[in-house]
Amino acid sequence: MADGFQRNSNPILDAINSYTTNHDYQALTTFLRTCANGTLLTSSPNVTTFYQQNLPQFSIAALGVLYARTQCLGTLDPSDAQSEIKNIISCFKEIVEVIEQRQLEIALDLYLAVCHRVAKHLVSEDECGLGIDMLVKAIRRLQQSPNCWTSIHADLCMICLRAKNVNPAVPFLIAPIKYLLPESYQGRVSAKHFVLYYYYGGMILSVIKDMERAHFFFEMVLTVPTKCLLPMFIDSYEKYLLINLILFGESVSLPKYTCASFYIAFPFFSVLPYDELAKACSACNFELVENDCNLGLAKQVLNAMRKRKAQQLSKIYRTLKVCDFAKMCYIHQDKDVIKFIMDMVQAGELKAQIDEVNGLVTLSEGSFSPESTKCAKNMKLLSEMFDQILQISDDIAKNSSNLLPVSAAHTYMEDEGVCNMIATSSKDMADDRDIAL
Repeated sequence: MADGFQRNSNPILDAINSYTTNHDYQALTTFLRTCANGTLLTSSPNVTTFYQQNLPQFSIAALGVLYARTQCLGTLDPSDAQSEIKNIISCFKEIVEVIEQRQLEIALDLYLAVCHRVAKHLVSEDECGLGIDMLVKAIRRLQQSPNCWTSIHADLCMICLRAKNVNPAVPFLIAPIKYLLPESYQGRVSAKHFVLYYYYGGMILSVIKDMERAHFFFEMVLTVPTKCLLPMFIDSYEKYLLINLILFGESVSLPKYTCASFYIAFPFFSVLPYDELAKACSACNFELVENDCNLGLAKQVLNAMRKRKAQQLSKIYRTLKVCDFAKMCYIHQDKDVIKFIMDMVQAGELKAQIDEVNGLVTLSEGSFSPESTKCAKNMKLLSEMFDQILQISDDIAKNSSNLLPVSAAHTYMEDEGVCNMIATSSKDMADDRDIAL
């Protein structure tokens, strides 16, 4: 033990040192929670440096110090807060590299709380780029496999959206979730972070145009059982409706297991423009669709409708004038029509030849078939699901004790609901909608 700590002994540091020496990490974690209101930071001027220099033995104590420091961020001046958050991130990365697995499992709630508080502070100060690497490392340290979900996933998606740098979050959205890591040693799972993960994740997937998975993510938000309806649920419904139009060309009903609270509160929210947009697409009323082209997803809906119209024309006509083709697909300029047709041909969505000299487009009989493509996608999906089932079977046989299967964790989430969702305000979600679209 350092001489400075012996000469300036006090009850708080004595207790921490005693618990650590005796490897009583459970009692240490409980004690750190009780003194995290600032008394730990004022107990000694060099407490942070001491614990940081004595890793990994004092990893939990160092986490306790960071936990207290993140709690005091709101009381600092902006310049001091920026320097402090950078120092906290640096210290946390050092802890992540060396902390022992047993210490990590016992102090999991402190570990997660530091990540949540850092992410929340970075959002409020518009410095989200600083925390991306920290959260990625924090998740990787907790994961025993890429299919393990943690509550930090939601924080990472949120700050990646705010930083307009979504690539670091994509691997955590593509990997299918098989296990939920509990929030603490008590085995409970936070429904709040679970829903936020799907909400922010759906927006990121929309940005990278993975519409099928984005559709699934927004559907997950709408089907979580809760008595509380937040603006994110309505925003998710709006995006869910637009993505339906992109994928299927028409509005699709919500699943039967959609949260009952959504239907109760639905009449009180203004979603009429989105319903009108759905009707316009079904009736091929492109004029109304174009009125909403300031929205990113609405633009993609318009493009999807034009592609479907072109595919319908290929079943009726063999040859068309380029100007007639443009008029029927609601494209205003001939040069845009040529690019539109060539893009569809290269993507395998249409079989056509353009005679620019005579201004004609020839459509082949074996044009793109949505049914055959859908069948191929379904076969690929079934194959992937079969591989996942085999992998899950192997994982169950190994029976990892500190992970909850998704089905087991569902009980906790359903009981807890999302009534305590206070981390995201309506203003924050409005900002995120602008980023995603």
